[in-house]
Amino acid sequence: MRPRKGARRPPPAHYPKKRPPVQAIFVERPLIRAVLLASGVPARERADVEQQVLIGAWDSVRCSLYRPDPREDPRGALRGGIHGVTAPAPAR
Repeated sequence: MRPRKGARRPPPAHYPKKRPPVQAIFVERPLIRAVLLASGVPARERADVEQQVLIGAWDSVRCSLYRPDPREDPRGALRGGIHGVTAPAPAR
């Protein structure tokens, strides 16, 4: 595939859409809590941020934005996606 002229980032993956059940996302709550703790999110805000991450992850699945590599382990791909959403962006 030819690079797009003026493209700043690669095009999105062309993998098939996946729709894991919402229970699969809720099972990863300990991972979300661990990432929030490691990221320095204050204790008083962790529950709210955790809820926002869960809702955001489910919205991504519902809107067909979750497209993991089919060669990856399904749970590992889901955990990687959730970790990417939960971890803060690096400061510029």
